[in-house]
Amino acid sequence: MDDRICPGPLLELLKNPAGASSVKLFGTLAMKLNDQEILPSLPKAITWQIEAGCRQVDFVHRQMMWELDRLERALFDCNVPVILLKGAAYLAAGLNASQGRISNDVDILVPLDQLKAIEQLLLGAGWGQESVTGRHAEYYRRWLHELPPLKHPVRCVELDVHHNLIPATDPLCPDPIQLWDECQSVLEQSRFKILSARDLVIHASCHLFRNSPFDSGLRDLWDIYQLVGESESPVEFLHDVMRRAKDLRLGMPVGLALTNVARYLVSKDERGDWLAVAKRGIPFWFPLRTMNRIVHRAIYPRSLKNVDKGQARAGWILSHYPPPRIRAMLTPLFWLKRWPEKKDI
Repeated sequence: MDDRICPGPLLELLKNPAGASSVKLFGTLAMKLNDQEILPSLPKAITWQIEAGCRQVDFVHRQMMWELDRLERALFDCNVPVILLKGAAYLAAGLNASQGRISNDVDILVPLDQLKAIEQLLLGAGWGQESVTGRHAEYYRRWLHELPPLKHPVRCVELDVHHNLIPATDPLCPDPIQLWDECQSVLEQSRFKILSARDLVIHASCHLFRNSPFDSGLRDLWDIYQLVGESESPVEFLHDVMRRAKDLRLGMPVGLALTNVARYLVSKDERGDWLAVAKRGIPFWFPLRTMNRIVHRAIYPRSLKNVDKGQARAGWILSHYPPPRIRAMLTPLFWLKRWPEKKDI
């Protein structure tokens, strides 16, 4: 297959469909193969997997659009705009990043001063908080950037209600008001909005390098690659993204993300432009080479046959990067939430 159709690591994943699923990219691969009309030339076993992947993508997208419809209905009486994030935003806006993307949850961003009102409306409409309780729920509300996850008992789709892009424990936590200034409407008669094009790239970068377990790092890099590809002039757009990221004090995670997109997904002819922009966001003191080695160790899917301790160690480091603010670590809640709570019998 031509590298322009399926670049870099995505080609490697074709050798291991289970690995593609583990990094949440099997749907993307299935859709790409299906679009190239090469199914008749492939063995039946592979053809069935590709067809199953395409059907799963179609089902998940229908499910997400229905969930957005139910969500808009639940918030009908609340005159508050809602920003869709990540997969829900890509799908609602019809962006290329939504093609083949499989999401298990819906993420929204609401103003902090409206957070309690939104939560009460959602609880009244049937969503409930089950998985996070006690001190963990208290830690969510005190230090994180979202409410404890909500889940509908019938549709079983998780809903994450955010009030910022990254947790308050992060030293780079931005002012969310700046995000609302540039948000765009999805439909004229809908309360849903999405972030501006450059803020979509910034959020995807921050989600990967400031607030992610890194188990789907390759999928997030692919999202960024697709989002940049929406622009008519990618290089000019990247410069605009970096200017915006520096205004939000998020130049470092965006620089790291662009560096790794360039390493794994961008063609050699364009790689230099990407790396030049990425370099502007990374401080001179940051150990970039060490970080690149760790990312390279963790980026590919885990082997199903052998336990790769080096890869597991690299994934653990990235999952715990960056360390939280010292003032968060000094609070009793930061440590108490790690102890199991007594449950009433």
